Amino acid sequence: SMFLRGRIEESIGQLLAIVRREREWNEEAARKQLVRFFQALGPTHPQTLKGRRMLSSVLFS
Repeated sequence: SMFLRGRIEESIGQLLAIVRREREWNEEAARKQLVRFFQALGPTHPQTLKGRRMLSSVLFS
């Protein structure tokens, strides 16, 4: 996966694009994977902070 190869921002961006297009896809698999990424990175990692803001924006817009 891109995430494991260090392409964290790209991985998060692609999952956010899926959530934007079709939130319910595959029982919310993209959203759930994002949450797993954020947990793996930790709550203070810059990509976690940015990604969570972007996910909230998508989910609540």
